[in-house]
Amino acid sequence: MLLDELRAAFGYLNSKYVFPSTTTNKSGLGEQPIDRHSLSRSISRKLDQLGVPKFVPHDLRRTVATRLGDTDIGTDPIVIDKILNNQL
Repeated sequence: MLLDELRAAFGYLNSKYVFPSTTTNKSGLGEQPIDRHSLSRSISRKLDQLGVPKFVPHDLRRTVATRLGDTDIGTDPIVIDKILNNQL
């Protein structure tokens, strides 16, 4: 399973988190989960290498929601809201 592979990849940290922080902070490596801005910072560092226009992770969320609602996929709007964790 993918989560087991992720946990194994960071096994050297002996962390209870699947996505542990690998930066040094006062609590030590792996003692905290990654913070909520980690993905955005990572994407920002790689934009030039990726050769894509600037975007943020939230843009991906909106794109998936839009695509799920397209007529060829036709996902029920209630399901899309649940996937996005929106409150009805």
